Amino acid sequence: MANRFWSFALLGAAIAVAAGAAPAANVHVKIIAINDFHGQVLPRRAQGRPVGGAAVLAAYVRAAQDAMRGRPAATPEDDDLDSTGTIIAFPGDFAGASPIESAVFDDAPADAFLDRLADRHCVPGGADARCNVVGTLGNHEFENGLPALRRRLFGPAASPAPAGPARALIARFAPPAPAPRVPFVSCNVLDAADGKPLLPPSRIVEVRGTKIGFVGAVLRETQRFLIPSRAEQIRISDPIPAINAAARDLRARGARAVVVLLHDGGSQTVPPEAARSKPAGQPVGAIVDEVYRLDDAVDIVLSAHSHNYTNALVANRGGKQILVTQAFAFGAAYADVDLEIDESGVVAKNAAIVAAWGDAGPGRRPDRAVAETADDAAHRAEELQREVVGRAADDVSAAKGAAGLTPIGAVVAEAARAAAGADVGFASGATIAGGIDKGKVAFREILLAAPYELRLYKAEMTGERILAALEEQWADKGTPLDAAGLTYVADRRRPEGARVAQVKVGGAPLDAARVYSVALNEYLARDPVRFKTFFAAAAKPIDATDLDALLTAARAGVRPLPPAAAIPD
Repeated sequence: MANRFWSFALLGAAIAVAAGAAPAANVHVKIIAINDFHGQVLPRRAQGRPVGGAAVLAAYVRAAQDAMRGRPAATPEDDDLDSTGTIIAFPGDFAGASPIESAVFDDAPADAFLDRLADRHCVPGGADARCNVVGTLGNHEFENGLPALRRRLFGPAASPAPAGPARALIARFAPPAPAPRVPFVSCNVLDAADGKPLLPPSRIVEVRGTKIGFVGAVLRETQRFLIPSRAEQIRISDPIPAINAAARDLRARGARAVVVLLHDGGSQTVPPEAARSKPAGQPVGAIVDEVYRLDDAVDIVLSAHSHNYTNALVANRGGKQILVTQAFAFGAAYADVDLEIDESGVVAKNAAIVAAWGDAGPGRRPDRAVAETADDAAHRAEELQREVVGRAADDVSAAKGAAGLTPIGAVVAEAARAAAGADVGFASGATIAGGIDKGKVAFREILLAAPYELRLYKAEMTGERILAALEEQWADKGTPLDAAGLTYVADRRRPEGARVAQVKVGGAPLDAARVYSVALNEYLARDPVRFKTFFAAAAKPIDATDLDALLTAARAGVRPLPPAAAIPD
């Protein structure tokens, strides 16, 4: 799991790693790498100072381009690679796990920032070697499922958005966005439905007549971070063999340097200030083992995922020193990589991890157009969250009771039951992030109670199988289930498998032989490990999400419901 609790005290680091000098005639190329941006289009604060945000980062990128060009840009042609010599790279999780101002609009505000950095040669789905931007995918970019990711990468026509009331409401505040103009690459992700690669494994970027290859990959364990229904949509292989094959192919196609965008990482101690112009020792973690296995065709690894600092030369198994970077997360810093390339390949490589302070250097002049776009998204997101969508007769808390169940869980389960036209509805507190207050219900509260926009399913289950599912949750390592349409008594003091009694559906005793209809969300319906009985029921998806169901319930009026389970003293 990515470590989100890193120290902003480290952000002042600007660590240069030198690996030899190069003759003046060599081609000089700069790479700006921004990892784990997570849709952070607005600035944050650290050490009492403003840091990051799309507009500030754009200003730092522009300053780096101007320095490479020797003057500010005056025409669109001035932003071309032959002028700036600067490539902008994103080693994954540019979107996903984002703040509300980006997430609620499917990270379109973050992608608008991408487009602002892209030059005139970047087009949706294009592979022009003159395009100055390249990215890969991180684990969080898969968290909304493959259809949502396709919609983001390739536009609404590639995968239409759900057509329910929640999406209709969101579209009032921001229509579906076009695909970003940035090319993405990934060498180790397949679409599980057809076994085909989701993206091209690599691309070549040409700078001043010199070809530089980029390979993208995501950590092998990505599916562990996803709910099973979304994890099963993709297949992910060991990234290193795939990277090595792509790197050798790039060399065969004339690349003089190969850069890997690897969404995996490690950690490293930031050296004291007096030593920040020297190599900073060695990182620890997965990245070290991965670099060791890399082919000599690879020169640089722009890492990500662990939200830490990395700037070091790490040896592969053949002893080649590969430059590895990572620049914290959330747009608070970036890696500034310098390459010197001659006919034989890379002859020098340097890197600095630069903090994107908003009160120093280029950060004092944030990009006005980017700032306006980010501020507009924040304003529209706030208006959407404040939109009144119904009323609640009383507070509906997210606090857990003695059974581990919550009042809001019962309301979410009842909304699913009503949407599916089922006898019984189930929900899980693991997919609920907040409750609903008495009085006017704002859409913000609906988003918190159904934050994952989970597809609803409907199953046909006998009373015997419903009882088995209830017993399953009360096993020693079970997961409590909120429910609607049924009640029961649970006693953990009894033997496992015999802890549930007095089950009633619609007020009548549960009939073991009768077939009941059951509403589930995809988290419950598609997990063969935690919810074996539900998975075995082979539930079918319906044309609604838990967000749609809860929004519809709120419009009709929310009433608190008692928990399904009673716990004896």
